[in-house]
Amino acid sequence: MRTLLRLSLAVAVVAAVGIGIVGCTEEEDASRIVVDITNLNSNSPLFSDVFNQNNTPTNPDDDFIPIDVVPVTFQARPHDSALTLSPNGPFGSVRFTKYRVEFTDGIHSGGADLDGDGTLDLKNFDAPMNLVVDVNDEATAFILIIGGGVKSVSPLSDLRSGGEYDANARLTFFGQEETSGDHLTLNRGLTIRIANFGDTKK
Repeated sequence: MRTLLRLSLAVAVVAAVGIGIVGCTEEEDASRIVVDITNLNSNSPLFSDVFNQNNTPTNPDDDFIPIDVVPVTFQARPHDSALTLSPNGPFGSVRFTKYRVEFTDGIHSGGADLDGDGTLDLKNFDAPMNLVVDVNDEATAFILIIGGGVKSVSPLSDLRSGGEYDANARLTFFGQEETSGDHLTLNRGLTIRIANFGDTKK
């Protein structure tokens, strides 16, 4: 009887330990942080200027082609209010290492054809970033949307004499919870208007 009792207790202990190990593993592998994008370009459309006379239209020496770099702010919080997480502890931060810009025109998968001639004028691209967002905190990065080179050639350069193009972009941010290694992917849309917006004369 004692042997059977001891054997039963041993089996129960092993089973309990096994359950505890499995439960702990699942909990450790679960993503603990939720990250939201709280601000992208002040939550406004991007008005992309193709040429800037630097408020001195009579002096061409200080004219330049603007580069569109916009701020994006991330805010991190525990996915469960019952969790107590700290920035310096386990599951306390998310690191974003890459973002993707996809221009959409409803036709092409590789970018946007603004003037309808069959050539992509704004091409999709990936770019690196390095931003750490601590739990219960926020952090801001600055990302490139449209570079100056594409504005120096047709059809965007043609907008210097007037006109406007409409474009939409889908932004994807790739991050990783630093302790668990869980991957996070965030998406946000951005409305873009491209024109030679007027410079203020001094």
